[in-house]
Amino acid sequence: MAADTAPTFTSATSVTFPQGIEDTFTITTSANPVAKITSSGKLPGGVKFVDNGDGTATLSGRPGSGQGLLGDYSLTFTASNGVAPAGTQNFTLTITRPPRITSVNNATFVVGTANTFTITTRNTVPKSTLSFTGTLPGGVTFVPLSNGTATLSGRPAAGSEGVYSLTITAANGTLPNAVQLFTLRVQDTAPVLHAPAIISSASTTFTAGTEGIFTIHTTGVPTATLSLTGTQPSWLSFIDNTDGTATLAGIPDLGSNPSYTFSVTATNGVAPNAMQSFTLFVVNPPPAITSVDNATFVVGTFGTFTVRTSPPVPSATVSFTGTLPQGISFVPNGDGTATVGGTAAAASEGSYPINITASNGTLPNAMQTFTITVQDAPPVPQAPVITSAATGSFMVGTAGTFTITATGTPTPSFTLIGAQPSWLSFVDNTDGTATLSGTPDADSDLSYSFTITARNGVSPNATQDFTLTVQQTPANASLVNISTRLLIQTGGKVGIGGFIITGTDAKKVLIRGLGPTLTSFGVPNALQDPVLELHDSTGAVVVGNDNWKIPQATAIAATGLAPGNDHESAMLLSLQPGSYTVIESGKNGTSGVGLIELYDVDAGANSHLSNISTRGVVQTGANVMIGGFIVSGASGSVNLVVRALGPSLAQFGVPNPLADPRLGLYDGNGTLIMWNDNWKDSQQAAIQNSGFQPPNNLDSAILVTLPTGNYTAIVSGKNGGTGVGLVEVYRLP
Repeated sequence: MAADTAPTFTSATSVTFPQGIEDTFTITTSANPVAKITSSGKLPGGVKFVDNGDGTATLSGRPGSGQGLLGDYSLTFTASNGVAPAGTQNFTLTITRPPRITSVNNATFVVGTANTFTITTRNTVPKSTLSFTGTLPGGVTFVPLSNGTATLSGRPAAGSEGVYSLTITAANGTLPNAVQLFTLRVQDTAPVLHAPAIISSASTTFTAGTEGIFTIHTTGVPTATLSLTGTQPSWLSFIDNTDGTATLAGIPDLGSNPSYTFSVTATNGVAPNAMQSFTLFVVNPPPAITSVDNATFVVGTFGTFTVRTSPPVPSATVSFTGTLPQGISFVPNGDGTATVGGTAAAASEGSYPINITASNGTLPNAMQTFTITVQDAPPVPQAPVITSAATGSFMVGTAGTFTITATGTPTPSFTLIGAQPSWLSFVDNTDGTATLSGTPDADSDLSYSFTITARNGVSPNATQDFTLTVQQTPANASLVNISTRLLIQTGGKVGIGGFIITGTDAKKVLIRGLGPTLTSFGVPNALQDPVLELHDSTGAVVVGNDNWKIPQATAIAATGLAPGNDHESAMLLSLQPGSYTVIESGKNGTSGVGLIELYDVDAGANSHLSNISTRGVVQTGANVMIGGFIVSGASGSVNLVVRALGPSLAQFGVPNPLADPRLGLYDGNGTLIMWNDNWKDSQQAAIQNSGFQPPNNLDSAILVTLPTGNYTAIVSGKNGGTGVGLVEVYRLP
């Protein structure tokens, strides 16, 4: 268990933001538990500070464009996590003024006539130096001056008519440099001049706390230059884009004036100038309820809970509808909060849903469904106990996972101590479980020893000496896993999986029947309580299982392949060579989408899985039949025949067989490898030579050579057809 540590700052003590340009900087700390970060000191307009809640904070925004905002801003950051001493950092935020080209981005010269155009930049210290790249027409020069301007001038030579594209750059030592794509047109005659006109709206609305952007548009020849007069708030920037447009941008402060009035002027040397009275409205953001949506009270014990809202200005009015427990009151505090509190009366145990509303004059109002729970007695704190196995097993070259579990109140957290190989990751899932996962490489040790600690603030902490064993991959490629997802119903529509073990040795396999776990992967209508049965070649039941923890919890957990839900089924078995059938059904005749899985957990044995298959209902959409299998081996590949049968099942008395199956084979990235409708379409001779040709011409089959990896076979009905289907994978010699 990592010791608690006081916070320290790990990020730089200064940063520079360019004026008028969006920028961001992350403040970082080191602490256990993570620290809360606060800031004191004045920020420039347009820049905000946000604590991210994960031991970091962010300075971000677009500094306003006023000259008075330039310079250094001294800030003090404080990090606290309840461990003394709190961390402090003196920080300097510098606002600089990068160069900006303020003249328009085009000019028109006339052949044989003296022409002049001045390129200008905004006032900076030092002044900007101008340069260009591109080709000028004959008779025209570009001359940079020391006052932050440059001159295009001259008499264009005869025959130089056309369009000349230039790239003009302004630099003053502060990045970013200003770059303008400039167009110089040379004509036989002077262009027709038009006075400017402002054609964009005379108003816009920004929301406090959120960046707003508005573009002002003009017409006129030559292109107009735009300016803004009026009392400009520090958070607002105005930028002439030099193309006949300008941009207003900024993040209004909470509590800003409801409106600001400016005068926008467009000039291009042709009278009259265009004038527009422009109004920028600022509305408050709608309220949000930021506190959690539940509180728990104990009968006979006084308790309180504070309902909180944002933004702080203007504060929201908080109200509720619903029925409160006896002895509990709801009191708005008039400052954007409300207090739920009191002493719950005897016999008031239960759940009380209420609806909380926050309003501040800006729609929509915030709504929250809030649950008050009244308990008879507080939960009894219990020290953690690690309940998962002390051993696990991965295989070289194959992705493996192992779930660590623990009980305790409150929910325990986990730490792992030991020499952790680079391929192995450890993740605390924050729900009383943790996950070891990774793909061992060929140089892995045979075993790794760790110490797992679970803690929840109740002594003593739980510790476990854990050993992770790494099995070597078999030299030759083989099938080591099959899994099929399908709709499991009753009677002849249960899930039926078959497999054949060939060789001389017994084969150790893990068979799983999953259902509830599928819900966390977005699968609708998951089977809630699957039941497994294993039958031998005579049809006799070898073994059955309802819930995997009874009676093999320790052995199954040691494989690293334990199901994620206690209601799921699993069996760890050592089976002699032969053919076997697995049946997955729903307990008490229930139905839903389930998953049948078979794992080879002893790949080194002198035997292998030569055939794996699953029979079940094929429907449409998410309820097609999806079969997954893994080819594993240190080198080489494996020859397979993958089949999807439907009409052939009728001769075996299977009711409602799939009339015309279609089969798609996909790799681990979801890329289609092969597709087949009717098996004779393209590989008839090769499939017949394999000896695994389907009995019916409408059945599907694919013969393929696959390297090690994960694969998926999807069986669906042609034209949306449904019925009972069979997916099979045969390993060829």
